[in-house]
Amino acid sequence: MTTVRFEQDHGVGTIVLANPPSNRISSQFAVDLRAAVHDASLSDSRVLVIRSDGPNFCNGGQCPGVARKERRLVPHVHRRVQQFVPRH
Repeated sequence: MTTVRFEQDHGVGTIVLANPPSNRISSQFAVDLRAAVHDASLSDSRVLVIRSDGPNFCNGGQCPGVARKERRLVPHVHRRVQQFVPRH
């Protein structure tokens, strides 16, 4: 099961946290988030929205190994998301 997915509709890209009801962060979440951000970076979306399935956006997580993966994930996500920021 994918815990994060990328969707696109008419130039609007959406990254969906898709593990309701709490959308807890896990090792699989980190892998799926990286894949969704990668898919968004390859799309022709002009806007990126991040939303969740279910009543909670994200209740955090307590998973061994997530902190190590997160340190590697954050710069990757930042670089990819920067592609959506207009340059002046």
